[in-house]
Amino acid sequence: WWLHDDIRHCVECPPGRAAPEPGSASCLPCDPGSFQPEAGQTLCRTAEPGRFTGRDAGANESWPCPAGRYSVGGAADCDDCDRGEFQREPGQTQCVVAEPGRFVNA
Repeated sequence: WWLHDDIRHCVECPPGRAAPEPGSASCLPCDPGSFQPEAGQTLCRTAEPGRFTGRDAGANESWPCPAGRYSVGGAADCDDCDRGEFQREPGQTQCVVAEPGRFVNA
């Protein structure tokens, strides 16, 4: 909740923003790597491992990392798999090392 220009009432912070302190004069956008899907909240949520929020502040949701990428949590963006590693599934927290006798064609 934050104080609106009309000081006779408070207004809920919209999704993607939060007001952590009582008597806030405005809502703060969630930092990259965090999000808030609900209105009227005091804190933003950290993106879970395997998910990301995008690089812009004020996210109201998180998305799974696509195949070939991963995150360990609190990510604004997913990381690419290292050379010699791969990941077939979306929403993962690590990549898989190619087995001996195989290679990753990147």
